[in-house]
Amino acid sequence: GVLTLAGLTIGGVIVGRWIARGLGGLDEERLAVLAATAIITGVQVVFISFLLSIPVIAGAIVFKLPDMAHQAATGLGSFIVGILVSGLSGFVAVKWFLRMIRLKGLRPFGVYCFLAMVAGLVTALARG
Repeated sequence: GVLTLAGLTIGGVIVGRWIARGLGGLDEERLAVLAATAIITGVQVVFISFLLSIPVIAGAIVFKLPDMAHQAATGLGSFIVGILVSGLSGFVAVKWFLRMIRLKGLRPFGVYCFLAMVAGLVTALARG
């Protein structure tokens, strides 16, 4: 979260200064270490919070297991159809994507990623 963003900001400032100086020697070793430490610590916080959620999710699964078994027994047909449809749609999507890359390269995917980023930023800014 915030630590990663702070580290990326400091890193951006360092890169900006480095480019402004003509890509010569890097004088901000301490700032670079601080930026790297902030980025790594921020990423570790995200992973640790995920790992801490695993026991809670596992406990919920154990608690809901009897109900899930009953629902699976009564709706087994729709469950199997769901698995087949999701597998088929995933296969078609991957096959189409690989064909697109082979024919047009990664540029359309890059445009898609950029537009998705812009949409995410606009949505985040609109929500405040």
